[in-house]
Amino acid sequence: MPVSREVPIQGFRGEFESALEEANSSDTYRDVFWPYHERVSDALDEAARSDGWSFLEDMIDAHDPTVDDEIPLVTPTIANAVGRNVIRTRLTDGVSAIPVAALEYLDGVAVTAADTADTAREEVHAYGWGIGHPDYSVVDHLRARASEDIFSVNPTLEHAFYADQYAAVDLLETLVRDQSIDGTLPRITRDDMPYRRYLLDCVYGLKTDDHWPGMPQYYDWDEEFDYTFELDETVEQRIRDLVEEAGFDANLPNDWTFRDLGI
Repeated sequence: MPVSREVPIQGFRGEFESALEEANSSDTYRDVFWPYHERVSDALDEAARSDGWSFLEDMIDAHDPTVDDEIPLVTPTIANAVGRNVIRTRLTDGVSAIPVAALEYLDGVAVTAADTADTAREEVHAYGWGIGHPDYSVVDHLRARASEDIFSVNPTLEHAFYADQYAAVDLLETLVRDQSIDGTLPRITRDDMPYRRYLLDCVYGLKTDDHWPGMPQYYDWDEEFDYTFELDETVEQRIRDLVEEAGFDANLPNDWTFRDLGI
């Protein structure tokens, strides 16, 4: 059935659940999920743009990702719409205009979703746009889960640089210097990469104009706002100093660039 903003989220969920029940045994969850995800994400975003944050806050209240053992089926789609509007609000009205409930929701998904719920976990990366919020500390929450959730923290920190590069580099320095973050990223053909080194992948695109964070899906925020980004020279130098301080420049070329920090 056509999706409009008047259709409640329960309708989206019911339609999706029915499709799962009717699917052939050879169909996977992803086969059924993807046709719905873009369409419903767009519809939720359209409704939010028309009705404001109150619409999404109702969705958040009705589908709390932290109350059951498994997150609701609609979580990735709600997170997509919330992420879009976190970015949009930051760029139009400033960080203080982002509802705390929106940031709590994205963090709740990141903390609660199983490792196999990769789409839900990817859709929360816009959480980084809440850095510097006067009533909610994105920094504290990312620090608290860095050791156990490095694969979500890294791309979230990438987003944070586009929101506030000065606050983001402060956090990057703190995390890279934190010796308690002692995990490693397995690599088949090379030595394992320390998590603290992996964090530096978040600056990969900061010196180019052809690489932007890819989440939320189906939303080109840089095009919507004709967004441009220029890395401050002092921030660039702090990152370079951090790489050298940590000894992570040992395997880099002498004339290394930020793109050499990518994994």
